[in-house]
Amino acid sequence: MENALQTPTDPAIIALREGIKRTYYTYNARNHDRFPEFDYNTNRANYEPLRASFEEEFYVVRGLDRTNTTLHIPSTNTLVLLFTDSTYVPGRKILNTCRSYAYERPISVDGESAPCPPKYASRNRAWWYIPMGMLVLIAVAGSYTLLHQAPARIAPSGLTISYPLHGQTVPRRPFVAGRVADADTVWVVVRPVTLGAKCYVQPPIPVEKDGTWRGQVFIGGLNPLNIGQAFEIRAFVNPPSVYRAIETEERDIFNEWPNDAELATHSTVVIRGPELEKPVK
Repeated sequence: MENALQTPTDPAIIALREGIKRTYYTYNARNHDRFPEFDYNTNRANYEPLRASFEEEFYVVRGLDRTNTTLHIPSTNTLVLLFTDSTYVPGRKILNTCRSYAYERPISVDGESAPCPPKYASRNRAWWYIPMGMLVLIAVAGSYTLLHQAPARIAPSGLTISYPLHGQTVPRRPFVAGRVADADTVWVVVRPVTLGAKCYVQPPIPVEKDGTWRGQVFIGGLNPLNIGQAFEIRAFVNPPSVYRAIETEERDIFNEWPNDAELATHSTVVIRGPELEKPVK
C-alpha cells in the first residue's frame, strides 16, 4: 500500500470524502430503498449500499467491462478506512476509482482515456464543476502548506486496554476500551487460545480527543462450543500489514499478530461467556 502512515487529515482526502457523499446522495434521491441514508462510522455493513452504487455507476451507468484491470471497486473494509481512519491513504487504483466516482471523471480502459456515456437527466451536476475545481486547487495549496509548515509528527504512545480485565468472562460482542496518546485510530485483534489459531482483525476504532477509545468486537462465533473458551485480545496502532491485506486482498484474518504495527499492547485473555452483556457506562 502507498504511504500508509501519511500525515492525517489530508485536505484532498477530505474533499474526496465529500465528493463521494455527494454522488451517493444522487443515488439515494433516486432510490431510497436500494440506496438508503447511513452513518459513515466503523460498521462495515453500513457501506454495502455505497459499494453497490459504485458498481451501478461504473458497470451500468458508464457501461464499463467488469474485467477492466484499471478499475478497482473499493470493498466495504476499504470504505470504512477511507471515512474513519485519518492515517489511511488508498492505493493508486482505488484512489483513481474513487475520484472518478466522486467527480465524474473518465477512467482509463486498456491504457486509454474512456469517455463517460451520458448520465441520467437527474444526475446533471455541471453546476458544481467550477466550485469543485476551486476546491481541488485549495486542497492542493493546503497540502503544500501542511507538508512544508506542519510541525514534526509525534509518535503515538501509552496504548493500553482498560476493559475487559484479564481473565474476565465476556459475551460474544463485548466492548473493548482503553487509552492512547497521539493516535487517531486503534485496531483490535482477537485470537482463540488454541494451537494454530487465526487472528481476527476487528473494525477500526476512532480515538477521542481525550485519548480514550471504545468499540465493540467479536469474541468467537455463534457456535455454543465457543462458550467457556479462552481468547486473547490485543490493540494496535498503525499496522501496515493490516492496511495492505484489507486493500489488496480484502481480508481481515491473519496467521499471526500484525507485528509491524507502530504500537501494540500485551494480550488480555478473556473467557467467552453467554451471548449478551449489560452495556458499559
